[in-house]
Formats: sequence, structure tokens, C-alpha cells
Amino acid sequence: MSEKPLPRETTTSEARNASSAAALAHPEDAVSDNATAAAQKPSPKPIPSSPPAVSSASPQVLYDAAMKAYQARRYAAARKTWQQLLARHGAASLVPNARYWIGETWYAQGRLMQAIWAWEEVLRLHPRHAKASDALFKIALSWHRLGKTQVARTLWQRVMTEYPGTPAAQLARQRVAGS
Repeated sequence: MSEKPLPRETTTSEARNASSAAALAHPEDAVSDNATAAAQKPSPKPIPSSPPAVSSASPQVLYDAAMKAYQARRYAAARKTWQQLLARHGAASLVPNARYWIGETWYAQGRLMQAIWAWEEVLRLHPRHAKASDALFKIALSWHRLGKTQVARTLWQRVMTEYPGTPAAQLARQRVAGS
């Protein structure tokens, strides 16, 4: 009977390499090598009790937790929490807002095509929601940032036509007049 080799412990450099590979696969969730090294050192302070499980939280609790993460510029964490809200509470009144803010997290990270996709979901699934005009305005703004000024201009005109009287229509009017 052949003996199976015993599993060996992972070295610090192997863990760092695995962390780097994970960072390439999911750059928005990447942690720096310094943070990895710090995480491996024991903490002299007691660890505070963990917050209640977010997964079983109400839509409002999830939404508020995501907004707090967004305001702290932890965009991946905010996006993940809003996505949990969508998955667990798909019929909640906060769903259109969560979809909109998912787009904002992508936009804040400069991932404009992902932002456009998220905002198009708002328009497709919630065309009469208060965030729809903002989503269309931000789609136009994203195309403008991508150098597609004529596409942006057309979309801003659409904001003015489809959502007259909204703050987004006023901003669109300013953009069209300035371009």
C-alpha cells in the first residue's frame, strides 16, 4: 500500500502569490500585500463582536449598510451588499435605488461599461421610477467620458424628452447647451 504524502503548510510567499492571483481575477476586491501581511500577524487587541449577519437583514438595513460602505469609498463592499438586497428582496421598494447605486459604484471605480449596464437595468426594469431619469443621465455622462459625445448628446436630449421637469432633465439641458 502506498503512503499519501502529508499536506504541507502554505508558506507566506505562496499565500502572497495566491492573493496576487486572486487580485488579478477580481481587482475590485484586491487587498494590498501590506494588508495581507498585517492580517497574518496576531492582533494585540481583542476582536470586537461581529455585526449581525447582513444576509438575513431587512431591505432597509442592507440598503443602509451598502450606502455607508459607498460613502466610505468601499465600492466593492457596497456593490456586494446592494446585490444581496436584490437577491434576497427582489420585490422591495428599494430595489430600483439599489440597482442605480450599483451603477454608481462601477462609475466611481472608472468601470464605465459596467456602470452603463447597471443603469440600463434600472431603465429596463424600472422605467417610471424616480431614479430612471438619473440613470439615463449617467449613461449619457459615461458615454461622454468614453469619448462618444454624439451618443451622450442624443441621450441627454432623451432625458429632456422622456423625463421633463426632473433635475436630471435640467442637468441634461445644461450639458447639451454647453457642448
